[in-house]
Amino acid sequence: MYDQEPRAKPKQNDSLDLAYLAFNVYRMCTLPILRCRFGPDGMGMAAFFALFLMLTVAAATVDKVMYCYIAVWMGFVIYRRIETVRMRLRGHVTHSRYRGFPWAAMCIPFVHKESTARGIIEPEICMVTGELLTYLSPNLGLFVLFSFIPLLLTEAIDQGIVEKRTQNMLDGEIEGRFYADRMKGNLR
Repeated sequence: MYDQEPRAKPKQNDSLDLAYLAFNVYRMCTLPILRCRFGPDGMGMAAFFALFLMLTVAAATVDKVMYCYIAVWMGFVIYRRIETVRMRLRGHVTHSRYRGFPWAAMCIPFVHKESTARGIIEPEICMVTGELLTYLSPNLGLFVLFSFIPLLLTEAIDQGIVEKRTQNMLDGEIEGRFYADRMKGNLR
């Protein structure tokens, strides 16, 4: 009884992490189609859980078109993995968890920045594509249409993380200069 470690109380960040994980899985249901040139771990376990999510939705809705989408999605995932291996063999260096280049959004005229493509255009592509797919299969159409939500939210969270890490790096640089000056005797 007394030899057990005390349980940690759940924190607010725990629920946010869980929500981010869920949104990341849902986002991965469209990402291999919308992006290319992923890092070696860019899809990671999220792709596996995305497959499980899509199979669950397909089984629950008994939608044959959803199974076709899953087959197409699997083809894209395999192709993206082959593409990543080829890039590595050619010596292309990228961050291991890079979530891919938004090639589909960059095809839109006047889109020049990756951040614009990821944060604005990709969600719009999902909304338009989802709306068009509802004529073929309402279940698949709504599934793709609502994927704009995790695309928006995870992109906003990722941008916030990058900004926070950049600020921490700048703070570290300033602190490093301060302590270096103090070691030299310039500051007291």
